[in-house]
Amino acid sequence: MEPRRGTAFLSVADGLNGHSWVNAVSPSLGEVGIQEFLALWEVAGQTLLTEGEDTFRWAWSSSGMFTARSAYLAFFAGRINRDCVDLIWDSKAPMRC
Repeated sequence: MEPRRGTAFLSVADGLNGHSWVNAVSPSLGEVGIQEFLALWEVAGQTLLTEGEDTFRWAWSSSGMFTARSAYLAFFAGRINRDCVDLIWDSKAPMRC
């Protein structure tokens, strides 16, 4: 759902505080937009907000810091290793018949 022109963006914390997100609903959203808004409202309403600064931790490295190496390893984390692959690629068979 995109905001109307001239509408300021509202953070989740500000929207949950005093239910001020309700002011963003207008007939111009249409039926689908209002349904999406209500679905978002339901999920956001279950969010517990804490005081203080947020911290970000990269789950794919032990240090919690993002690196290109950890991103590369994360990208291939779900692959299936097969022992027979090495046998196929290291085959002594000629390349052409």
